[in-house]
Amino acid sequence: ENIGRPPAKRFLFDIVANKRNGIDVDKLDYFLRDAINCYGKPGIDCQISRLLSCSRVISAESEPQICFQEKVALSLEDIFLLRAKLHKYVYQHRTTKVAERMILDV
Repeated sequence: ENIGRPPAKRFLFDIVANKRNGIDVDKLDYFLRDAINCYGKPGIDCQISRLLSCSRVISAESEPQICFQEKVALSLEDIFLLRAKLHKYVYQHRTTKVAERMILDV
């Protein structure tokens, strides 16, 4: 897919909208924000600054990609579990779906 950047710089889009693994700064922001607003606490014990400092751009599969060190694997797992929890209990909740339909009807 040609997205306007040379292949060596395409990883820059992954910082904001990572389609490879779903971990990007935008999602980290709204997962934590939504967890705090819905549950009153962040939902995960993850230091975002540590996660970012343990990431590197490495050439994998013949193009540069954002990769994480193995020592943050449990933090990444917590993020994916939080994502699943938010989808199950908040984003896909029947009340949320009804409210979305009401807004669309307006």
